[in-house]
Amino acid sequence: MSKNKKNTQPKAPPLARRLLEGLFEANDLFKQGQLAQSSQKLVQLQTAYPNQYEVLALMADVSSQQKDFSTYEWVVYQLARLKPGSPEISISLAGAYMQMRHPALALRTYQKIIKRWPAHPSSALIRQSIEELRTALLNELKQPDMDDLADEELLELAVGHDEVRFFMSHNQIRQCKQVAEKLLKTYPNLIPVLNNLAQVYLSEGNYAEARRLAQQVLENEPENIHALSHMVRILYLSGDFARAREMSRRQAASPSQARERLVRLAESYSLLDEKERLLELYEQAKQAGELEDSTENALLLHYVATALASMGKEKQARSLWETALQYLPSFDAPRENLADLEKPAGERNGPWAYGFDFWVTPAITQEMVRALSAPVKQKDSAGTENAMIQLIQRHPELLALLPHYLARGDNDTREFAIRLMKMAETPELVALLKGFSLSKLGTDQMRLDVSQFLSKQGHLASGNHRMWINGQWTTILQLNFEITSDPIPNSQFPAVNKLSFQAIEALHTQDGAKAQALLEEALAIEETPSMLNNLALALEMQGKAKQAHEMAGSIHTRFPDYFFGISAEARKATIAGDFEKAHTLLDGLMRRQRMHITEYDALCEAQIHLALARENQEVARSWLQMWEKVNPEDQRLMEYRLMLDTPKLLGLMRDSIKK
Repeated sequence: MSKNKKNTQPKAPPLARRLLEGLFEANDLFKQGQLAQSSQKLVQLQTAYPNQYEVLALMADVSSQQKDFSTYEWVVYQLARLKPGSPEISISLAGAYMQMRHPALALRTYQKIIKRWPAHPSSALIRQSIEELRTALLNELKQPDMDDLADEELLELAVGHDEVRFFMSHNQIRQCKQVAEKLLKTYPNLIPVLNNLAQVYLSEGNYAEARRLAQQVLENEPENIHALSHMVRILYLSGDFARAREMSRRQAASPSQARERLVRLAESYSLLDEKERLLELYEQAKQAGELEDSTENALLLHYVATALASMGKEKQARSLWETALQYLPSFDAPRENLADLEKPAGERNGPWAYGFDFWVTPAITQEMVRALSAPVKQKDSAGTENAMIQLIQRHPELLALLPHYLARGDNDTREFAIRLMKMAETPELVALLKGFSLSKLGTDQMRLDVSQFLSKQGHLASGNHRMWINGQWTTILQLNFEITSDPIPNSQFPAVNKLSFQAIEALHTQDGAKAQALLEEALAIEETPSMLNNLALALEMQGKAKQAHEMAGSIHTRFPDYFFGISAEARKATIAGDFEKAHTLLDGLMRRQRMHITEYDALCEAQIHLALARENQEVARSWLQMWEKVNPEDQRLMEYRLMLDTPKLLGLMRDSIKK
């Protein structure tokens, strides 16, 4: 009896349980028509379990249904590498190449299919496609400067160019550079590849190399729309805004009829924040019927939508972002801006055209991390500040771009700018932070955090500041002094302090006569403004108002720096209608760095009275809220709550009676 031969085919390892669960979930979402959610789940799975055939196969189905042909092309490319023996996957890859305008790659793929599977059921159609593609490509490639190249060499050149574009569009920078540099060794003035390689260097932040390549193109083709666009971006991100605008005018005047002309112009107008020119370009393109479904036009619509949203035209912006996602479903920027629009007004950060990677080069972030590693580890604040100042000195373009990071960056870009400016803290950067905190830019929390930092560092005076909160201008009270409840000795003499504390206890129990006797005994030893102030209070408790007011009035003259004397003068100025004097006196008190809780109570009272005298209920309520937060047990709070709420309650009662 012969033994059965064992199957020598290696078995695929079983899928991990979490991977299986994720696949089932993504597939269920796909069947339910929830394509975006299914795609999001699959991206998570692909990150956790790379190169899994089952994940990629489902991603291909989902992206195909979404008409996200960019993602579909990349997924099928990976599937073809995993399953090189599948003619169906290879045929799908050729179709994806055609959809994404990579005809030379499609031709090469079809040729490989026929060579390996000549009898495939679709071979007749594939051979026909090969002939049509070959003829079309050769007709396009045979230019006067290419006459000396044979047909096969021309086609090989087209394949190389398509590979550069393919790898660049899928952010495969290493492979893109390898193919491009290999091509340029043979054809050093190959304009499309020079442009593509310049764009790659731009994405890496290597402006010197990008500029060299763009200038090489312009020496051969002075009106090349792509090279001019690269130069606009290089100059702008180098901080040379004037020359960037000059280059943009030259770009607009170019007679180039390149297919990407519109999006290149839109990119420059968006970068330079030239909204009117951008909207005019969009209207012209729309009238000319040039906004058909394409990857390039998805970018153009995003730039226009960002401009419209920044002008308050959110409905139009939303429509364009939604259309951009129909053209390019994998485009994150429109999706993120749309999600931002759904947030409450105070939590919105947008709109933004470009993300962090566009504004801040990897080289800058790496240099910043290196510069900060030692001082941060050693908790050396002076070293941190010095390191950031030196970083800005080495990269002067940063100083020029920081206002643009704040004005037009996404959340990450703004956070980077704020962190950098806080660490450097030069007068120029402090001024930028102050302007940002009092602007409409960014989220409420981001601006409040900046204002608190400025206040703590002494760069923002205590007082009322008009800030954009919850989508409207609101007066915010900003305080930058320390409040303490520690007992404050009235005198250097222990006996005086003892009598003073006993007098305060008597005042708390409303025993004015006892307090007066104790204070007079203490004052016989030493006169202090606080004991004189308490004596005036004791006299007033006993109905001796005239004597009390005379004493209180003399305190400020004899002790002009005494806190309660100044607050009393401010109250008197308020009653007399001299609001400017009252404001000046109270503003001086708020500049003090340390304040006792009783002094803070007096300040709040004086500020509330001044605000009410000026008929500014909002400011008065702000001071009351701050008072409640710091000293919620103060018995006077109820009196002021009633004072502020009574008009509102009376109004509600009148409305109710009318109804």
